[in-house]
Amino acid sequence: MKKYIKCSINYAEGERMKGFKRAKYRAFIVVLCSLFLMSCESHVEKKIDGVKLEKGAIIQNEGGIYSNYNLHEGSFNKIENDEIISLFDSKSGNYITQKDGKYSSYYLGKVEELKGVKLEDIDLKLSPNGKYLSYFRKEENILKLNIISLKDGSLIEIKSNVAISDTYLDWVDEDTIIYYGISEDRVNGVFKYNVSDEKEDLFYKLDGGIVQFVKNIQTGVICIEETIDNVKVVKFLDKDGTEKGILPPDITYISDIITDGTDYYFLGKVKGNNNSLYRIHNNIIKRMVFDFPAKIDYDKGLSMDSKGNILFIGSSSKNSKNEEIYKVTKEGSISEAKASVKEYAFVKYQ
Repeated sequence: MKKYIKCSINYAEGERMKGFKRAKYRAFIVVLCSLFLMSCESHVEKKIDGVKLEKGAIIQNEGGIYSNYNLHEGSFNKIENDEIISLFDSKSGNYITQKDGKYSSYYLGKVEELKGVKLEDIDLKLSPNGKYLSYFRKEENILKLNIISLKDGSLIEIKSNVAISDTYLDWVDEDTIIYYGISEDRVNGVFKYNVSDEKEDLFYKLDGGIVQFVKNIQTGVICIEETIDNVKVVKFLDKDGTEKGILPPDITYISDIITDGTDYYFLGKVKGNNNSLYRIHNNIIKRMVFDFPAKIDYDKGLSMDSKGNILFIGSSSKNSKNEEIYKVTKEGSISEAKASVKEYAFVKYQ
């Protein structure tokens, strides 16, 4: 009997030791998993919520203080952000900001300073879907095209054989740019370059003359061609470079043009008329602005709100040093959309 009790005690003692070891093992596994998860989390960058802008968003300068204003349901509302958004891609939500003379990018929840982009660089443009940023830099009095990937900030090598004229360049899709120039074998025309496959091709060939304007809009590419006879022709090209048509022949100058999908609106000049805002409807040109406002800033281009109203920047007086934002409806009525301040600019929204 005593021997039986002793064996039972030893058995119970052994079971308690096994249970203690299993508990220690489980605790060790829990601690190990916790440390592993903490290590993984430390290597995962937290995404930042970006600013959301709508069509017609602006930059306002009042006494040297710059602010972004979003246009929502007809009202401009101030955005409380430290950096000024200058370019915005609506599809991806990616954008470019500027603060203290430095550029930064917001790309898929990540903010990075664009150390390779300088304040003196010009004609900054986001690719559709916000993957790339193109810009020009003057080097030895020659404008050089640069493209950077916003994914990692790397400068992309452009394997081009074309001398680009001025800054006549635009993006036609998320990987492809078009630009006017002359190739090494003396071909005069608009060329396209695919950033992904590093391939350059002729987009549209000129039979003499020069190109004075290139812009990709919703329905195609607008190109102003001046022939060797000094005749200016506004051509409408498809996204593959084929000619879709010619806009009315009386147009002699365009500083900017946009479309609502049906009609075209441009800042420019028409034969026998003054510089103004014009509308093209059924291939017929109609002047939209006459005496009000007194002055239009043609260098600042056009924008559009969510309802299809056209926005432009001008002044109520020719001698005014301040600016206002004006709205034009399809019916042609003009009204002040935002009151006078020192300076306005449109966010380059796409």
